[in-house]
Amino acid sequence: MEDKTLSSAASLQLIDSMINKARNRFSENGHLYLVWGWSIFFITLAQFFIIRYQLLAKPQLLWMLTFVPWLYMMIYLRKKQHTETVRTYTEEITGYVWLVFVAMMFLNGLILGKAKAFQAILPLTLVLYGMPTTISGIVLRFRPLVLGGAACGLLAIGSLFADYAHQHLFLSAAVAAAWILPGYLLRRRYRTLLQH
Repeated sequence: MEDKTLSSAASLQLIDSMINKARNRFSENGHLYLVWGWSIFFITLAQFFIIRYQLLAKPQLLWMLTFVPWLYMMIYLRKKQHTETVRTYTEEITGYVWLVFVAMMFLNGLILGKAKAFQAILPLTLVLYGMPTTISGIVLRFRPLVLGGAACGLLAIGSLFADYAHQHLFLSAAVAAAWILPGYLLRRRYRTLLQH
């Protein structure tokens, strides 16, 4: 007859696995999706009006405002790192995915800017926005992020038929679908899970 009891090592491994799975459920509160979503949303809307009505000679300088949410994110992540005792595998994967995204965004802007292919920058940016959003949605098992990533792809296609100024509205719609709405839904899920 097979021994149905678990050894102490197997029991500890099972408990550890369950704790880590529970932590994965609680790790994403949507905060940074909202910080970046709203920041990019307002910047792209401002860009649209600045370009459309020729309010500034160099409207691309408005993107320098992203330094503010970037600095905030660094401080937020540093504080979070000090308060967490364990960094989950899910957090590690999504962190690397977003790091690669930032590198790809930089290269995208550099290459297309040098080639003076300004009409292609925002459609390709939309494609790039979709990649980490979709992967994060899959890793977190959170469908709104996956759908937000798909929305980025569809908006990228739509933006090909718009002039450069109006492409910014497609970008605003993309961050609303991919980061802002999922950010609020993640926050709600996080709070609900904490109450149970």
